[in-house]
Amino acid sequence: MRAAPETPPGGPYGIIPPALSPLTSKLAALDRRVWAAVAVILVLLIAGGGTAGFVEYQQTLPTTVSLNVKSGAKEVKLDQTLTMTFTRPVSAGPVESHFHISPNIDGKLDGGGTKYTWTSNSPWADLTNYTISLDTFSENGHRVQPARWQFTTTIVPRITAVQTSNGSGLSDGGEIPVGTALNIV
Repeated sequence: MRAAPETPPGGPYGIIPPALSPLTSKLAALDRRVWAAVAVILVLLIAGGGTAGFVEYQQTLPTTVSLNVKSGAKEVKLDQTLTMTFTRPVSAGPVESHFHISPNIDGKLDGGGTKYTWTSNSPWADLTNYTISLDTFSENGHRVQPARWQFTTTIVPRITAVQTSNGSGLSDGGEIPVGTALNIV
């Protein structure tokens, strides 16, 4: 069996004091690992795994969408418009055909690119739970992730009649004596 070669005086590099010789052999082993890691990184960069590889990775990520109304929101205004923001541009046709509101309410989708706004033709119904959904579809080779939001609209009190305390109704334009108790129906 052959003996391991002796470390020359001053360490493997000839400049380290003999007292630090065991430390230098550990550093030399660490140096080999660091150089191996650097070599792997260089190979990846040269082979196209650098910035171009990162851009390619980003291109494989699905397109996501957010809505200006948070899911679970309460007391949403009855004239609230919905704005969807996508992480990359998408065409209006697929957005419109994959966009759903339940219960159904008529409205119009406008916009393009990364922002689309949906506006209802009439106010949302009072105190109603709505579900907004966007089904998955593909756009330019990118999958658009499905999304779903829920919110509840507010209630707007409406006065249907004003009566005096004895139950008689008031007519439009009629005068009310000061101090008269009124019932609002």
